Amino acid sequence: MNDSRSQILRMVRLALATPTHLSHSVPPGAQLNIRNLFASSAEPGSLVDRFRKEFERVSGEIILSSDAFAAVDAILRFIEKEGVGSVVISHHEICHRLSLLERLSSALPQVKFITENIKSEDSFQRARLKDQMSRVPLSITGIDYLIADIGTMVTIAHPQASRQIS
Repeated sequence: MNDSRSQILRMVRLALATPTHLSHSVPPGAQLNIRNLFASSAEPGSLVDRFRKEFERVSGEIILSSDAFAAVDAILRFIEKEGVGSVVISHHEICHRLSLLERLSSALPQVKFITENIKSEDSFQRARLKDQMSRVPLSITGIDYLIADIGTMVTIAHPQASRQIS
């Protein structure tokens, strides 16, 4: 009985590690529906101002960057200012596009950078990574949508960027 349970759990982990579509949390085609649901006819500049206002109402802080280099520089300055010794970096697409792991680890060699990626099915290794990530004071991930009217960030979990990190 225990062998059957282990085999089933192993097959579930394998299926989750290699999904057949972009996200195992959102069915194919649903992302387009989500985008339409949150679409706005407001001017882009006013959306940024509206998001900033609403986000600051809940004590959020925003740093606007003019380009990718400025964004990475702002993240570097934040890590230095906070003086953290370890940071978890998500496998979210934006983190890859910005080459965050490479840029941050070369600029801040004294900081330990951890990724949420684990290729093992070993439950001990997965539990160890989860425990390790829970003790890290700072995590960096991407956001899929911003809702300006209520100052909310929306993250959709998928194999490359789990919600566990945030």
